[in-house]
Amino acid sequence: MALPWAGAFAAAKPIRSTLLLLCMLFTLLLRDAGAQWDCYNPQPGHPTSAEKTAYVNEIKAYAREAESTYGVPAAALLAMACNESGYGWTRIGLYANNLFGWKYYSASAAGGRSYWTLDCQPSWDPNNKYVAFDNRRDCVLFIAMKLSTMSIYKDDTDRYVSDIRSGVPVQTAVDRWVAGIQASGYNPYADYVATTKSYLNNYMSPSSTYSSTYNLYQHSPVTGAVENVWVSIDAPVPQDIVSGNVTFSASVGGGTVDTVKFYSRADGAASWYLINTDTSPPYSCNWGTDPWVADGLYELKAEALDGTTAKAAGIIKVSVDNQATAVAIESPEEGDVLEGTVAISALVAGSGVTSVRFYTRAANSEASWYLLATDTSAPYAANWATDPYVPDGDYYIKTVAHAGTTVVAEDYIAVTVKNAEPQTYWVEFTAPANYQQVSDTVVLAATAAGSPNDNVTAAKFYSRAADSSGSWYLISTDTTKPYQINWTTSPYVPDGSYDLKVEAYAGATKAAEKTIRVVVENTDTTPPAVSFTAPLAGAVVAGDVTLSATASDASGIARVEFYSNGGNYLLGTDTSAPYSLSWATDPWVSNGFQELRVRAYDNAENVKEATIIVTVDNPSGGITLNNGIDNTAIAFSTGGSANWYGDDHFYFTGGDSIRSGMIGHGQSSHVQFTAAGNQTLRFKWRVSSQSGGDYLELWIDGVRKNRISGDTTWASQDWWLPAGTHTVKLQYIKDSSGIAGLDAGWVDYLRLE
Repeated sequence: MALPWAGAFAAAKPIRSTLLLLCMLFTLLLRDAGAQWDCYNPQPGHPTSAEKTAYVNEIKAYAREAESTYGVPAAALLAMACNESGYGWTRIGLYANNLFGWKYYSASAAGGRSYWTLDCQPSWDPNNKYVAFDNRRDCVLFIAMKLSTMSIYKDDTDRYVSDIRSGVPVQTAVDRWVAGIQASGYNPYADYVATTKSYLNNYMSPSSTYSSTYNLYQHSPVTGAVENVWVSIDAPVPQDIVSGNVTFSASVGGGTVDTVKFYSRADGAASWYLINTDTSPPYSCNWGTDPWVADGLYELKAEALDGTTAKAAGIIKVSVDNQATAVAIESPEEGDVLEGTVAISALVAGSGVTSVRFYTRAANSEASWYLLATDTSAPYAANWATDPYVPDGDYYIKTVAHAGTTVVAEDYIAVTVKNAEPQTYWVEFTAPANYQQVSDTVVLAATAAGSPNDNVTAAKFYSRAADSSGSWYLISTDTTKPYQINWTTSPYVPDGSYDLKVEAYAGATKAAEKTIRVVVENTDTTPPAVSFTAPLAGAVVAGDVTLSATASDASGIARVEFYSNGGNYLLGTDTSAPYSLSWATDPWVSNGFQELRVRAYDNAENVKEATIIVTVDNPSGGITLNNGIDNTAIAFSTGGSANWYGDDHFYFTGGDSIRSGMIGHGQSSHVQFTAAGNQTLRFKWRVSSQSGGDYLELWIDGVRKNRISGDTTWASQDWWLPAGTHTVKLQYIKDSSGIAGLDAGWVDYLRLE
């Protein structure tokens, strides 16, 4: 930026050295003053009394606009903006037009705005990026929009609007809104409500004493705040075919309206044509279509205004037809429920019609009309095949009469498509499991049913050698639910792999079938021994992880299989010791718990498996503990029977939190860290657990300070840490029996202040 006297150097060279010395002195003074400017405080020397008044006079216009638009109290917005931006003289107020300290988390959360960085911000405040606004009005309206639409604040704003409309005193309604948003999480400090009220009482010298001159309550409520003005077009009705002089009328309500303007335009046109204006109810006008308006589809709009301010509008579509020609849908009729192939017929009155086109589309949809058929001769008809191509629901049918390429008439009706639900059948083995090893007498069991008619009457069970193309052998038939038979394998069935099939019958008709494979082993029935050697149960893993196992059996090991995702995904197979493989977790596996399984098969196809649970935590592939808790300055450790991990199921802010590990009865899962004293530990927590049995606990220096149980919402915790170093532990613990809720605890937004 050029200094005001910069141009003097070229014109007055003899005094250049003197001016240069003055500039250097001025720079040093600025630097020294800047060094005394606290990161969060107003610029030294500001604001003066005159600057405070000028600031309030500017911002009150934006705050009142915000209350009128969003229902957020203008008085509270003014008090918050004075308090949180130092009357606009803090760094973020001066350089980012950010009057509320609203932090930047993403472009989408900031409505596409960029951010400004507060370089002096201390490390205990982890996010030093703030939303950068184009101007102060942009800031006030954005914050008001957030406080009226975000779910955690919306009920507070709705209550303020309700209070004002119910005659609650302004001061009471505003104070209740301030206390409400603080409790909802807007500001964690306990004195925030009292501080905001002090500015509401007297913005010139904030205190608990009300000033008749400098109070901010006087700027609320805004006259007609948050009107829900509505417009309903009474005539003509949507999709009407009109002609001649058309009565165009509308009803309005929900707020102050003194004028209704009536418009028309051809469907698809850019500009509206003002038909007439009415300034007294009942609002109506006459729309003369003949001979001024060409036949075709038109949009009609009724716009309600208060003075020159447009409050609401209603829009419908109609067809203008001043010719003698008319078309009407004869069949089906308005409101009919249709199924299968529907015959549509249309009647045409008048002459000159060369074709009738038949269309459909989903009701209340802006999608294009779908052309079913074109008929060029009377009687005009088309078929609409709804089953199975058209989903059940509400639809419009439209007929359009053409004279050559010109539309001369249209007709619409609304119908409902409801095709009969098809009959389906299913059958599943419930025993044995697929690929299970069996011996001696084996119970074969299955479930079978039909929908919507459950008329399954029998189940037939078959067997044959695996991968055989021979005939199936009928073992037995059961005609009583639950379907179950015995299959005697010893000594009749040789050892080996077999396919089993069950068929469900509805009377004499086969309705469904299912096939599985089992291994018959009547000689060697002892499964092998198998266990994981790496990683250890409960380990936190990342990147490429080596999975290894030991397996042994008297008959030898045929193969060892490694699985992730609780046994649902086969990672690989190893046929020789030492049994191992590499598991690539980054970026393929989501952070969090993974149940790993290893299955060992001996040479007789006996199988045994072992399982462990580990926690995947890749910095680039998910939510770390530091990210989940919104604090990158703390070194966390986690342990117990299972580790804590990042989670996005529940969160207080930022889209994520941290969650306790998956544990069993009598176990615990904890996360802990060390913290310096002479500061306050603040965080949010919640739990979903067995009430009175399983708890989320806070421990400081080995002493339990608090615990919660049951199914809670987010709650605040504030604990003073005296001088010294302290150990903080958050622990989820289970008793010896019982499970309720999601069986976990969450922590978010942890700070040391």
